[in-house]
Amino acid sequence: MQCELIFRGETSQDLSEEQGRTTLAKLFRLDTRLTSDLKKIDTMLSGRTVVFRKGLTADQAEALRNKMARAGLICHIRQAEVMQQVAAHPEAVN
Repeated sequence: MQCELIFRGETSQDLSEEQGRTTLAKLFRLDTRLTSDLKKIDTMLSGRTVVFRKGLTADQAEALRNKMARAGLICHIRQAEVMQQVAAHPEAVN
C-alpha cells in the first residue's frame, strides 16, 4: 500500500520556532536568504497539511517519519486508501 508523509507544522516541545525554521531549511536544502524559500518554510509551519513525500511504502514512510522526529518535526503517515476516500468525498474533509 502506498503512503504519504505529511506535516502539519508540529514540532517537539524543545524545538523553538527559529530552530524549526533552520531544521526545515537544512532538510529541504532551502536558502533562508531567498524570499521564495522563506515562503515555503512559512507554509510548512502554517499548521496546514503539507505533503512531504508521496508514493512511499509503509517501511519507507516510517523510516522518514523517524528521521524527521529526530530533527524535532512531528510528521504523520497517511495511507493511499485514506487519500482515495478524500478524493472521492472532499466535502468530508474539515
